[in-house]
Amino acid sequence: MKENKGLIINVGTSSVVLILLVFALSVFALLSIRASNSELQLAKRTGESVQEYYTADGVAEYALCYIQQVIESSKVEELEEKLKNINVSGQEKLEKLQNVKLNLEDIVIFTGKPEDKLGTIEYAIPIREGIQLEVKLALYGDRRLSVEVWRMVKAAGDIEEFEQNVELWDGLITAE
Repeated sequence: MKENKGLIINVGTSSVVLILLVFALSVFALLSIRASNSELQLAKRTGESVQEYYTADGVAEYALCYIQQVIESSKVEELEEKLKNINVSGQEKLEKLQNVKLNLEDIVIFTGKPEDKLGTIEYAIPIREGIQLEVKLALYGDRRLSVEVWRMVKAAGDIEEFEQNVELWDGLITAE
């Protein structure tokens, strides 16, 4: 009898290779689906964050226009009282304003000179828990406002401190 010494691939070997190939493709498919889901969740969180910021930004812009109207129609003596009551002014958009402060110099009059800085006006709008939009405006002698600060910050009360002392390594090795 004549023996065949060539490469013999049985039906079982091709089935095993096919099963391994299907398994590998299934693993890659699952990894791809998982990565896509993670990207979708990140896109949703980013979209919500951007929407929250621009909502707060719109309120801050509205407040800026309202404050400008108050400054144009008021005397310096009335400014502090009107700005203190800005939250209850009947404007629905201004109800979210927090920490409205008017910091004026010692002697304040509207001089009409654009170089005379009379003081600052500060306020904040909450974006979400622990984060707020902080605005600081400069008030000049010609009743003009200038934006000094317009930024997102962590709320001041949300800073946590350690309750215990943590000993850190001082860089010295001691042999005991």
